This record gives sequence, structure tokens and C-alpha cells, in this order.
Amino acid sequence: MVISQELVDAILEMKKEGYSRSEIIRAMSSQGYTPLEIEEHLTRAERSDDEGLYYKEPRPLPPPVSAPPPMPEPVQMEKAEVDEELIESIVEDKVRNVTKNVGEFEGWKEKTTTRLDKLEQSMDDLKERLDSLNKALITKIEKGEEQMMEVGTEMKAMQKVFKDSIPELTKAISALKIGTKKKQVS
Repeated sequence: MVISQELVDAILEMKKEGYSRSEIIRAMSSQGYTPLEIEEHLTRAERSDDEGLYYKEPRPLPPPVSAPPPMPEPVQMEKAEVDEELIESIVEDKVRNVTKNVGEFEGWKEKTTTRLDKLEQSMDDLKERLDSLNKALITKIEKGEEQMMEVGTEMKAMQKVFKDSIPELTKAISALKIGTKKKQVS
């Protein structure tokens, strides 16, 4: 993330004017900065402020007192409130990101489911085509078998006809030969 020096300077100016950490966070949030950007810029501004990179008004020395100064509890509570607000805003940002990612995943899942349904339909169509092709092939084979049986039956009939007629035909040819020889001799 890029740290904007102008934003760091603006935060330091707001601190100089007496704004609390939570007021600065609210102001930055209203300007559209993310919780992570706010935290980074606040941290940079606090470091710059602690390192004395910017001019500070000299603080007046406290008067000598025998009792220790009271602990600034409201400031600590304010920091706790700010930290809680910051944590809540970071968590909300993360939840938004997760929700967005889940939405993208749902879209991907929907597309994938649609594609799988189309593939299943294509497979079913292909299976139906193969079944019809198989049936047509079986029908053709059965018709071919029937025709072959018919041809076999016809050949057996022809064989019987030849079996019965060949001996008589042979006798007739022999008789013709004998008759032809007798005519040639006379």
C-alpha cells in the first residue's frame, strides 16, 4: 500500500487541533478510506509525531506536585474504543471480501453444473444413437441370415434336381453316342 504524505500531514494537523483518534478514524472513513489504509496512515503519523519530524508546541512543565499525576483512563478507553472500531471495520471489510468470493464461487459452481448437465445430455443422446445403430445393424444381419438360408434351400433343391436328372442325362448322351457311331459305320 502507498502511504500518502499529504494524508499523514492532515492527520498530524488534526491531532494538533485536538481531534481524538476515534474522531480522526471517523473523518477518514467518511472520506472513503478503508480500515487498513486508516490504520497504516495513523501509525505512520504517530511515528512521525513521536520521532519529532514535525514542529511541536513546547509543552508547559507541570507544577511540582507530591502526588503522582492521575492515569489518563479516558484516553485509554478512547483508544480501546478506536481499536474496537478499527477491528470491527477490518472484520466487516474481510466479511465483504469473503462474501464477494463466495458469490464468485457460486457463479463458477452454477456454470460448472450447467456444463455438466449439458455433457450428461450429450452422453445420453450419444447412447441413444449407438443403441439405434446397434438395432439397425442387428436387423440387417438377421435379414442377411434369412437370405442365406433361402439361397441354401434353393441350392439343395438344385442339387436334388441335378442328382435326379444327371443319370438320365448321362444315359441319353451315351445312347446318342452309340447312335452316332452306328450311323458313321453304315
